[in-house]
Amino acid sequence: MSLRSFSSRNHNRRGLIWLRDPDPDGHPLNPVIAEIAYRKEGEILAYRAEEFRDDAEAANLLEQAAYKTSRVANRIELKDPAAYLYTAYTRFVDATLRTTIQVLGMQPDVLALLAACRIETEQDLIKQLTRQEIIALMDEKDRELWELLLVGYKTGHLAAKTGQDVCYIGKRLRRALERALRRLLEKKVPADDSSVSDNIVAHG
Repeated sequence: MSLRSFSSRNHNRRGLIWLRDPDPDGHPLNPVIAEIAYRKEGEILAYRAEEFRDDAEAANLLEQAAYKTSRVANRIELKDPAAYLYTAYTRFVDATLRTTIQVLGMQPDVLALLAACRIETEQDLIKQLTRQEIIALMDEKDRELWELLLVGYKTGHLAAKTGQDVCYIGKRLRRALERALRRLLEKKVPADDSSVSDNIVAHG
């Protein structure tokens, strides 16, 4: 996809990225790619901005896309480096949003809530939920763990940091996510859907 064909409704995300030279892995930053990333920042970050509303994470993904594109551009000549950068970023965003949905706990009551919300596909779910909204509905301590996980900490690091078993940390993260998703979906359930309310109580 050419960046020129990209139609954006939101170009307000600017001045968010900062590219290192050399990059975090020690590779030299390609100046052409760096210039494109800074100049096209607002256009690129507008991709799925209504769904992916975490500015810091979006900036981080664009930086990662720029580093990836830079490494390729240092090896071979790119016919359309702007399009390559844009594609790299969109794939990162798509994968991040997809992962958010895949790790959600699909317990019986959660499935019932999804049905009550009239959500039929993964794309519909992604459009209605954002990771930021889900994390915000977690208990404080669980939210702290998830925020560390999202910035790169592994479950082993979290276990060492909290003095808890790795398996326990994994279960705790998943349960926290399930509870937060349930809380978020409950807000979207029609008020007169008593059958779903009964199901929530039964699985509470």
